[in-house]
Amino acid sequence: MNRTRIPTALRAPEPWAISLVQDRRRTATFEVTSGGGEATRLVVERCVAGRLRLSYPVGGHDLEIRVEGNPRADVIRALATALLDADPVCRRIVLAYAPQDSVAIDEASEAGFRAVVEVDLDSETLQLLVLEPDWVRGVDLELDRVPT
Repeated sequence: MNRTRIPTALRAPEPWAISLVQDRRRTATFEVTSGGGEATRLVVERCVAGRLRLSYPVGGHDLEIRVEGNPRADVIRALATALLDADPVCRRIVLAYAPQDSVAIDEASEAGFRAVVEVDLDSETLQLLVLEPDWVRGVDLELDRVPT
């Protein structure tokens, strides 16, 4: 997979539908709907190419999701699941919100994201929340212990 392209052929988990609205090489905009419900637009960008590129040790396949409008846990989770399925080497999906945006942070937490760090960008401070696939979370980080 080309590390600068966003995966755009996404298979939505039931009962969701994900439609590609715009593909601009390093960003892609999707509409996510559930069974005739209201569509939510989300923009996906490779972290190495976007605003977060210098804010943490970014992986080449890390993706940031930006929600247009009110974030909803079920919508975010549907898109994040489809992205992880489409890019099996993606190590993390990132959401970035103002630390005082408790509604967005609560929705992200409900979607399975965990808060990891606050970062200062040129014009704002953001709380980064990540969702990682099982193969990343399962890594044994106890480097001082010999496995038995």
